[in-house]
Amino acid sequence: MSPPNVYLEQLVDRANELKLHQDPYWLKLVHYKPAMFGGYRSEVLTRNFFNSPAGPANPQAELSATLA
Repeated sequence: MSPPNVYLEQLVDRANELKLHQDPYWLKLVHYKPAMFGGYRSEVLTRNFFNSPAGPANPQAELSATLA
């Protein structure tokens, strides 16, 4: 088991505080568009593009996985 990465936790916490996952530049970078019933969906169809398994529909999870 590896020790917790305090710096990474701080980065993710700060990104969440600033709501960077909602920033228009992040949404454009990962090709997110508003989903029909709320939330977002990426236009990218290749699963290899994402760092998080939830990445295609979850900008916050994708940002956290990208920071890691």
